[in-house]
Amino acid sequence: MASKLADYAVEGKKPVVLLVNKYDLAGRIEPEEYRSYIDDRLKGLSFAPIVFISALTGFNVAAALEVARDLHRQANHRVTTGELNRAVSDLFNRRRPRAKGGRIPKIYYATQADVAPPTVVLFVSDPEAFSGNYLRYIENSLREAFPFPEVPLKIVLRRSGDRREEASSAGRETQQ
Repeated sequence: MASKLADYAVEGKKPVVLLVNKYDLAGRIEPEEYRSYIDDRLKGLSFAPIVFISALTGFNVAAALEVARDLHRQANHRVTTGELNRAVSDLFNRRRPRAKGGRIPKIYYATQADVAPPTVVLFVSDPEAFSGNYLRYIENSLREAFPFPEVPLKIVLRRSGDRREEASSAGRETQQ
């Protein structure tokens, strides 16, 4: 059941706070140990913060609410086009996508089109040439570079010169 909920959150690009209840009964579990346990069972939520709480005693309940407020701030953060283009250029220069048909696909331009979730549109030479792994690399790199490390990002690829409002058959979204 939990993995199904995680799948819905990932597909819907929704911020998630993972609450671990009954912490008062758990003994001394280290958060890092629990992180790997969660990552194994809830694929795609490795960016989501974990808060240990006790509903019975009220332990950390206020902290969980503060984490939720912080996720809201992260999800609604806007990045300037200049900052985004510098970051995308840096990550592209650090690791280029694999060549397709003897040509390395190019990223020409990036812009943030929306918030909640932060949506980044990349104008590229060939949207189909970017693998899912490379798109996850972009998403994770942008999450590290900007103040939204704990929320999902939506990456939309558009063929350079495509001016349509929505991603079409010329573009696709990340699968993460």
